Amino acid sequence: MNRIRGWLLLIFAVLALSVVVGGAGFYRAQEMRVRQEVTSNLEAIAHLKAAEIERWRAECLDEAGELTERTLMGELIERWLADPRPELGEEVLTRFRSLQKYEHYENVSLVDASGQVRLSLHAAQNSLHTEALQELADALREKQPKLSDLHGGPGEISPHVDAIAPVCSSGDRASQPTAALVLRNDARQFLYPLIQEWPVPSESAETLLVRREGDSVLFLNELRHIKGTALNLHIPLSRVEVPAVMAVLGKTGIVEGMDYRGVPVLAAVLPIANSPWFMVSKMDEEEAFAVWRFRSKLILAGALGLLLVIAAATAVIWQWNDKAHFRRLFEAEAARLRSEARYRTTLLSVGDGVIATDAEGRVELLNPVAESLTGWTQQEGMGRPLEEIFPIVNEETREPVENPVRRVVREGRVVGLANHTVLVAKDGAEHPIADSGAPIRNAEDVITGVVLVFRDQTAERAAQKALQQSEEQFRAVVENAPEPIFIQTRGCFAYLNPAALALFGAANQEQLLGQSVVEQFTPEFRAGVRERIRRLNEAREPVPPIAEKILRCDGGEPVEVEVLASPFVYKSQKGALVFMRDISERARQEEEKERLREQLLQAQKMESVGRLAGGVAHDFNNMLGVIIGHIEMVLEQVEPGTQIHHDLEEV
Repeated sequence: MNRIRGWLLLIFAVLALSVVVGGAGFYRAQEMRVRQEVTSNLEAIAHLKAAEIERWRAECLDEAGELTERTLMGELIERWLADPRPELGEEVLTRFRSLQKYEHYENVSLVDASGQVRLSLHAAQNSLHTEALQELADALREKQPKLSDLHGGPGEISPHVDAIAPVCSSGDRASQPTAALVLRNDARQFLYPLIQEWPVPSESAETLLVRREGDSVLFLNELRHIKGTALNLHIPLSRVEVPAVMAVLGKTGIVEGMDYRGVPVLAAVLPIANSPWFMVSKMDEEEAFAVWRFRSKLILAGALGLLLVIAAATAVIWQWNDKAHFRRLFEAEAARLRSEARYRTTLLSVGDGVIATDAEGRVELLNPVAESLTGWTQQEGMGRPLEEIFPIVNEETREPVENPVRRVVREGRVVGLANHTVLVAKDGAEHPIADSGAPIRNAEDVITGVVLVFRDQTAERAAQKALQQSEEQFRAVVENAPEPIFIQTRGCFAYLNPAALALFGAANQEQLLGQSVVEQFTPEFRAGVRERIRRLNEAREPVPPIAEKILRCDGGEPVEVEVLASPFVYKSQKGALVFMRDISERARQEEEKERLREQLLQAQKMESVGRLAGGVAHDFNNMLGVIIGHIEMVLEQVEPGTQIHHDLEEV
């Protein structure tokens, strides 16, 4: 009982520790998952907006480059610069209005190489910011379109980015540009809406566009929590805890720090390619992890509740164990008594003889089979020495066999009787038996007795003798059979009778046993033999007689045989019983008969040809006789010595 209580305490401690460790692991995993979700969203938003800004800047430069390449626009501007007539100026302004309408520029201006505005859609905007003037000088010098940094002014002009497209004389890119088009992109039209947009509702999230300016960070866009900050708010680089400062100092990715309000935030920072700008996508930590704080309270409450449930269950089991302890003791005793009764009934009912003794070899139990074989009843044998109840002798020497109880007690293991052991019954009858003895041990593993189990082998020996006689008869029949017979298992020779050995030209069975049956046939028959063996082994189908040729082990000429095979089980293995007959002589007789038949047919053909030739000759002689007779009659009528007479004689 104390042991069970100790186990209960151990299980409670293990479960409680598992809940604490598992809860802590789950808590940490959930926290990491929420953090990963927040940081992934911030990074995705930052990368998306940075890519959009990069695309917008590239499009601005591409559009400026297209204007630089437009020959007609350059020629028109060149004519106006050479002859600034109002009608030409109006035509140029018309082109500017078209650009403004379709490309959504806030203003389009024409400036000369000195930076003076010559034409503009807004006449009041007649000067350029220093940022634009610097990019103008670079564009004219490099003959390439340029994009100014974000700036405001001069005057009350809102923040904007100028795209500067050099105008070459007569469209010749090799010549020095004489003027440039300044395409003003108002930041309020695209850049600021893109930066300020956030894909999901949020009370603190925002995107910042910043650049380094001397020893401080300049915020380029309006902030969510402070107004009037675009191009006005500076934060010194010494405030390294601010994500915007981290960005311009070279950090990228996810950072934690204090924003411009002094509030803890989580931010994603990265530079915008091909520009001096940096993107900061941030959110207050309080909002970012608000859901997680609620979940963490649920996790802690769940873990505490589970610990309380485990403690309550342990207490219930503790009380139940106390109540069930005595009940188990009572049931165990009743079960022991039932088990003893069941084992006794089983021993008395088994089909083998059973004798149980104490450690001294005195009989305590005989089952009915043991009573029948020994001739002693349970009452008669109780307490008697085993040697008196169970006398055993060697069947051949008639010497007594050692008491198996003594061997079991001495060796402490299961022992068996030697073969040819005979039990001499009380009435003198003898029974050949097979016996084994096993020790009976108590709870302290001490041998307290021996149980003997034995069976009468009279019927078994009779069956073995009958089987042996049957095998001997079969072997005698097969050995003396005049026809060759062999047995194959797994495609190999397992047995050959003398006639088969002689047919194969083998001196003894060892020469062929275990060898492949297929290899003993000539090559042209091996495929067929292999298929028939498969049918015999798998399908268990007999094979009808078939003529084949076998090789001889002594190197003699192959022998033509007739083979008949049938499925057969040999020593618990599937195989085939094969009968063979030498048909070489019959084959030679068949060949001789065929040769004589062909000779007869040939003689008959020659006789027919001779008769045909004789008939033809007779008919031809008759025709020649008529011809010769008529020629002789004509010769008598022709003068000798003439050419006709000579030709007729030739005929």
